[in-house]
This record gives sequence, structure tokens and C-alpha cells, in this order.
Amino acid sequence: MSDPVQSQLLVAKLSKPLLAYLTYRLEKAAALTEANPYPADSQTLKYGEAILAVVERGIAEHGQVGDKIILVGFKKNPLMYQDVFFRSLTELAKKTPELARQLELLTTHFSAKPPVANN
Repeated sequence: MSDPVQSQLLVAKLSKPLLAYLTYRLEKAAALTEANPYPADSQTLKYGEAILAVVERGIAEHGQVGDKIILVGFKKNPLMYQDVFFRSLTELAKKTPELARQLELLTTHFSAKPPVANN
């Protein structure tokens, strides 16, 4: 079992870039249907993609059915599902040391050049 406080801090640290990435993806899809390109910071996108890949894999391998349903909702509407998603991810990271380690590696890897969301 992972340290609960550490798991909560990791998820909190990763929440903004993940939200920025998913929001960008949804806005880009909407912009493309309107034929209007949407600019984005490539470092934020790279970070968000990496976080999403680890989170998806972690939930697929260690999550319950509810976690998987929450992830689907979060990917479709990040702002609506963010609270329940990050609470679910925090609980999963507390119970799964492997996932917590992977999330920690992401924060370490990208801390040299922390991405900034363009909000």
C-alpha cells in the first residue's frame, strides 16, 4: 500500500496538465469540425499524453469497473468528472504502489521543464 498523503500529492500535481490535455483534445475536435485550428503548448500536450497513458494502463490493470466507467466519463467531459475522477485515481494510487511509482516517475521526468497550461 502506498502512502496516502504522497498518493494525494502525486494526483494533485498531475491533475492540471491532464485536465489541460483532455480539454485541448476536446476543443481541438470541436475546432476541427468548425475548421478553426486551436493552438496549444506542445510540452503540455506531451505531458498530458504521458499522464493519460499511465493512468489508462493503471486503471485497466488495477481498477475496478467503477474506476473504468469514471475514466470514460472523464475523457468525454473532464470538467464535469474531474472531482470524482481524481478522487478515484487517488484511492487507486493509495492501494497500488506500482501505479503510485509510475505517477511519481512522471512528475520527476517532467519537473525539469514543467508545462504551463494556457488557461
